[in-house]
Amino acid sequence: MTEITTTINSEAPDTTLGQKNKRIKGILSAIVYALTAAAYIVIPTKLISNYWMWLNEFNINGKPVYTLALLMLFLYIITWVIAVVYIAATVRAIVQGKNSDLGISKGIQWFGAISTAFMACFFILWFVLTGGQIAIFSLTPP
Repeated sequence: MTEITTTINSEAPDTTLGQKNKRIKGILSAIVYALTAAAYIVIPTKLISNYWMWLNEFNINGKPVYTLALLMLFLYIITWVIAVVYIAATVRAIVQGKNSDLGISKGIQWFGAISTAFMACFFILWFVLTGGQIAIFSLTPP
């Protein structure tokens, strides 16, 4: 007597509504990642371009402090590395938007969401408290 066993897939096939929800989740994730990447590119670039000459001319007791300029340059490069990670996450979220698991670690997802929310709150608070100036972009070197 032969037994015929069948393997039943434990996952039910996705309905059309389930696929749309996953696609929307992928698109929303891509938007958050793109905003995070843009913030990590635009804000440091604006600050470095405005303050670079001041950083190079900064001195204490008549002696120049180039270490501060090198530290800021190092942090600027780090923000570009973070931005490249988020650009890759944006592309991956768009390409794999229909999959339930985007293949992006939870740390990247949460850091992107939290830092984007923090920057949005900072910009809104700055705008309200300063009477219409846009945060970071209204700063001028001393």
